Amino acid sequence: MRATVLCVLLALGCGGQDGAPGPQGEPGEIGPRGDPGPMGPMGASGMGLACWDDDENGACDVATEDADGDGVCTAADCGGPQGPSGIVDTLGFDAYVNNTRITGVPAHCATTSYTAGPNEVAVLSFQATATGRPADGGNLLLANIAVSTDGGTTYPVAMRGRQHIVVYASSALAGIAHVSTSQRVELVEGTEYIFGLMVGGGTTMAGLTCTGTVTITRAS
Repeated sequence: MRATVLCVLLALGCGGQDGAPGPQGEPGEIGPRGDPGPMGPMGASGMGLACWDDDENGACDVATEDADGDGVCTAADCGGPQGPSGIVDTLGFDAYVNNTRITGVPAHCATTSYTAGPNEVAVLSFQATATGRPADGGNLLLANIAVSTDGGTTYPVAMRGRQHIVVYASSALAGIAHVSTSQRVELVEGTEYIFGLMVGGGTTMAGLTCTGTVTITRAS
């Protein structure tokens, strides 16, 4: 009987409290890299905007987006914002005219034509020198800046009332006179201009030299 009880106790064991956890072990080695996953599905296709497409509707609106007027919208119609103020162009003339009656705008004393852009201003500086004693006894040389907008047919004076007048330095054999004038003229976009030196005095001289510089600037 005693032997039987001992066997039962040995079989069941003696239960006690759990011990404290042991210290954490060292990290194991990094495992090998896995195989790449399969490629994902293709996303939906997108559409960018052309540089000429101002209203971003994806269509060529010839009336508003065909800047060069060739009937199609291309990269040639892409314009950036207006640049900063500065010099846009320079025009000028330098001429000598023989045996000239000093009146109006003499031949070659005018610039080539120029078509104004937006916010542009012309700064003009003109000079004239007349030589040779006037045969008719005249002794005045007048100079005005004149601006034509009809291809040079007419030259309205740009600053009437501010004409510059000099008196010839005369002697028994010769006379000479020099006059200069300058002005700032605001231009109208799309208008074609010719700038001329209008001289007056109504006398005939042996020669007239005219020079002029027109600097086109864009106002800020």
